[in-house]
Amino acid sequence: MIKEDTSINRILNSYDKNLVNEVASVIEKTHPNSLLVQLVSSQLDADRMDYLLRDAYNCGVSYGNFDLGRLLRSIEVLDNKIVFKESGVHAIEDYIFARYHMYWQVYLHPTANSYETIFSKVMHRYKELALNDYKFKIDTSLLTPFIKSDVSVHDYFKLDESVINYYIMQFQYEDDEILAELSKCFINRKLFKYVDITQEKGIELISELESDSDKQKYYFEIREVSSSFYKYYGHLNTQSIIVKTKKGELIELYNASPLVNAIVQSVKERTDIKLYFHRNYLDDVRQVV
Repeated sequence: MIKEDTSINRILNSYDKNLVNEVASVIEKTHPNSLLVQLVSSQLDADRMDYLLRDAYNCGVSYGNFDLGRLLRSIEVLDNKIVFKESGVHAIEDYIFARYHMYWQVYLHPTANSYETIFSKVMHRYKELALNDYKFKIDTSLLTPFIKSDVSVHDYFKLDESVINYYIMQFQYEDDEILAELSKCFINRKLFKYVDITQEKGIELISELESDSDKQKYYFEIREVSSSFYKYYGHLNTQSIIVKTKKGELIELYNASPLVNAIVQSVKERTDIKLYFHRNYLDDVRQVV
C-alpha cells in the first residue's frame, strides 16, 4: 500500500521522494533509527496500546483497559531507546495483564476461533471448487486473483468486509452441499462446537466419526492457539521493555517487576488445543469424549 501506486504513496511522494521508503523501512523493521521501530513494533508500542483500548471499548469489556496517561508520562528516550521510569512499572504491569486477558477473553476466545474456522473452511472450499472448474451461480471475479496467487494491491483494496459477506451470503445457495452448509453456518451463527482435546486424540476421533474425506476436511478442525503475554530476552534489545531505575540503571521489566517475574516463571507460554466440529456431530462427540 505504501510502495505501490496508491493514494498513500502519492501523498508521501508529494512531500518527499524518499519518504515512501523511510516509512516502509519502519514497518519492515529495517530503519537505521531503532527508536522509530520501537515506537510502532515492540512489546509496548503505539499500535498495541491503541488496539487494546479501542478493542476493549468496542467489545464492551474492561479487560483491555490500562492507565495510558501514566504510561506516556513515564517514557524517556535514552541512547536512542525508549525506556520507562521505575515509577511507571505499575502502569506497565496493568498494560501487560490487559494484553494477556484480551487475548484469552476476546482475540482467542472459542467463539472467535469458531468463526475463524468456518470462514477459513468456506474460503478453502471455494478455492477447491474454483480450481476444479465448478460453475458458480454468481460472478466470483473479485476472489479469483487470490486463488491464482496473482494479487495486486488494488485487488486487495476491493476485497473488504462487505464483499466477503456478500459472497458468503450467496454461497448459501450454491449446489455444492459443503460450501452451502458452511456458508449457512457462518451467516446464521450456527457456530462449530468445540471440546478440549490433544492433537493425537483429535485426529483419531475425526477418523472414527466421519469416513467421508471431504467432511473430515471441512466439518472438523483441530486448532492450537498459544500466547505469551511477555517475552523475557535476558538482554536489552529493541523488543525489550526497558526500565530505568532510580539509580539510572537500565534493566528489563522482568527484573523490575516482582509480579511479572513471578508470573513469567509460573505461566511461561499458555497453549490451548480444541477440536472444532459441525454441530451435527455433537452427540457423537459427546459419546466418545
